[in-house]
Amino acid sequence: MISAIVILDRSGEILAMRKYRKDFDMIALDNYRIGVIAAKEINSPAIIVDETSFLHYLSNEVYYVGVTRQNANAGLIFEFLSRLPQILQQVLQLKEVNTSEIKNHVPEIVELLDEMIDSGYPQNTDPEALRLLTQRAKVSGSSNAAQNQVTIMATGAISWRAPNIEYKTNEIFVDVIEKVSLLVSAGGKVLDASVNGNIMMRVRLSGMPECKIGFNDKISVETENQQGATAIRAGSSIEVDDMVFHQCVKLTNFANDRAIAFTPPDGEFELMRYRKTENVGIPFTITPLVKEFAGNKIEIHVDVRATYDAKLCASPLILQIPLPENTANVDVSTTSGKGKYIPEKNAVAWKVSNFPGKTQAAITISVKCLAATSKQSTAFKLVEPISAEFNIPMFSASGLALRYLKVTERSGYTPEKWLRYKTMAGKYEIRMA
Repeated sequence: MISAIVILDRSGEILAMRKYRKDFDMIALDNYRIGVIAAKEINSPAIIVDETSFLHYLSNEVYYVGVTRQNANAGLIFEFLSRLPQILQQVLQLKEVNTSEIKNHVPEIVELLDEMIDSGYPQNTDPEALRLLTQRAKVSGSSNAAQNQVTIMATGAISWRAPNIEYKTNEIFVDVIEKVSLLVSAGGKVLDASVNGNIMMRVRLSGMPECKIGFNDKISVETENQQGATAIRAGSSIEVDDMVFHQCVKLTNFANDRAIAFTPPDGEFELMRYRKTENVGIPFTITPLVKEFAGNKIEIHVDVRATYDAKLCASPLILQIPLPENTANVDVSTTSGKGKYIPEKNAVAWKVSNFPGKTQAAITISVKCLAATSKQSTAFKLVEPISAEFNIPMFSASGLALRYLKVTERSGYTPEKWLRYKTMAGKYEIRMA
C-alpha cells in the first residue's frame, strides 16, 4: 500500500517523513522533490518517478505526499492526505498548519503518522482517539484513567469520544457550507451546474450527549456502502444526492422522520458531505455581450443579476473578465463597485463589496487592440471564460435545510446552539465565445 508519507515545502525540502515499507526508494524521492517540486514541474497530483508513484495534496504552501510502488488505491491515499492537515491542526492544537509549525512539531507529527498508518494501511484518522493514543487528550485523573480511556475508545461502541469531558459553557456550532459550480455557454445555456456541500460542527459539550438533527423532507436513504460510511443517493423525487456521513451518525429512523441521531466527537469534525446536480439554485445570472467596432476596437458589456432573496447580500462578488491577447488599451466603467485592468493576467477584475439580492449591476470594458497579422488570427477571440468568486451568508443553493437541532444529556444542561449557512463559488464560469 503506502510506502511512506512525506511532507515537503514549496522548495522540495523534507519537513517530516515516516517510512512504512521496505520497498521505499530514497533516490526516487530525491528525484521527485528536486526534479518536480523544486523545479515547479507539477502537471498532475499523481506522478511516476523511477517506477515509484507520488501522490500529493497541497495545502497552505505545504505538500503532503503519499509514496507507493504498488497498484494502490489512489482515491484512498488522496482522501487520507486531504484529511492530514486538519488532523494535525486539531490534535496538536495549532492555529494554522504551515511550514514553520511543522518544523516545530516534527517528532509529534511522526508519532501521529505512526499511529494513523500500520504497515502502509491507514487505520485511524479520528482526532479524539489520536489525542488519547499520543497522550494529548485534555482529561483529568491519573495515567491509569487515560489508559483505560484508550482501551474504551479502541474497543467500545463509541470510539470517537472520551466519556469524562467537561466544559463550563456548553456550546455547539453548525456550519452548512456549500460551493456552487457552474458552466454557461456563450449563448446563455447552462452546460453544467452542481453544488458540493458539507456540514461542519464544533462541539463543546460535557458528558456523553445525544444530538438529533432534522432535515427538510427532500432527502431519502437508498444505499449503504461497504466501508462503514453511510451513503445516500437520490431518486427522481429527491433534491439532494450522494450524501456521506461521519461514523458517529445513526440512521435508524432517517427514512421515516428525515432525522439523524449521533453522539458527536469533541471539537471540530465533518458531520456529513453531499452533492447535488439537479435543480441547483444559481445565485447569479451573468450575461456577457461582446461588440466589435472599426479600428480594432471591441466592447465587452457584462450584466450581473442576483437571484437570491432581497434580504441577503453577497460580500464580496468578484468577476475576472479575460481580454484578447492583443489588448493595447483598456477603459473600464461600472454601475457598482470597482473595475481594474490587471496586465499580468490580461484581465479586468471587477469587485462589488456588497451585492444585495434581487439587484443588478453592470460593467462596460472598452478595449483597443493591436492590429491582427492576418484574417485568420485568433488574437481577437475571447478564449478564456469569465470566472466568478462570491460569498453569500445564510443562503443554501441546494435547498438543504436543518429543521431542528436537539441535544440531550443525563445531567440535563441546555447548551447554546449556533447555526450558519454559507454559499461560495466553486468553479463558476461563463463563456464569452
